[in-house]
Amino acid sequence: MTAPPGSHLRSPWLLLVLSFGAGATDAFAFLSLGGIFTANMTGNLVLVGLVGRDEYLNTLVGAGVAIAVFFVVLLGGFRYVHSAAATPARSTTVLLAVAACIQVATCVIWWTLDGPSAEAVIDSLVALSASAMALQTVVARTSAVGGGLSSTFVTGTMVSVVDDLAQGKTEYLGLRIGAIATLIAGSLAGAVSIALGPLVSAVTGCIALGLVLFGARRIH
Repeated sequence: MTAPPGSHLRSPWLLLVLSFGAGATDAFAFLSLGGIFTANMTGNLVLVGLVGRDEYLNTLVGAGVAIAVFFVVLLGGFRYVHSAAATPARSTTVLLAVAACIQVATCVIWWTLDGPSAEAVIDSLVALSASAMALQTVVARTSAVGGGLSSTFVTGTMVSVVDDLAQGKTEYLGLRIGAIATLIAGSLAGAVSIALGPLVSAVTGCIALGLVLFGARRIH
């Protein structure tokens, strides 16, 4: 089977899987990691300003960790993608592989620890989860169909949907709506399976990596 180089990276399924995983990850983080988001940084920025809430200091620390780690890893990810040594196929595979390993590690740590032990490393789990989401965000922005789409910044995707409707554009309308819908579905899946910890996130991260690896094998 032949196809243009890198075409397996531009499957719409990749963005939809990443959006589903982001929803599941945020559901786990919000419900189990102290009400913090690890994919939706806009939510964390709002949490930083919500003074006067119970446990505000813990929320401030958690949100601060998530924002700082997300920013640093996002910067590193984009620098790697745009470096002269990185090809689209290699960079996407590497970023998704690292993200999947981080998500699996987060899941293992969560299952291994419970009660006070889990509380002691909650900020570390926030950092790990935010790292994985940052790497997947880089992939969604640089590799998925319709470059510029995001699997975590859904407010921007909603604005793009309305802008498309206003202009009568339909090229990416279905994909953008699908990204929003799968994020909601992912958050639902993460919530109903909360007893299993971040399992849905870890499985989804591995599926995203599998999509890229399987697509590359089929093309070559």
